[in-house]
Amino acid sequence: MTVSELIIELKQYPQNMKVTFVTDFENTDDNGLCQVQDIENLSTQTYFDDQFGADNDETILMLY
Repeated sequence: MTVSELIIELKQYPQNMKVTFVTDFENTDDNGLCQVQDIENLSTQTYFDDQFGADNDETILMLY
């Protein structure tokens, strides 16, 4: 998913809605809810491509 795809998806929700990360889809509680972890920070990481040149570098957004 790209940032632009994420923005489009998130625009349909209220701005004060909480964002969480699902840690286990397989195990749910008695109400059918998945285990989740709150997302508290954002950062980026760039993977440099030394083999094929700078045009192939990739930067990812990390939610944690």
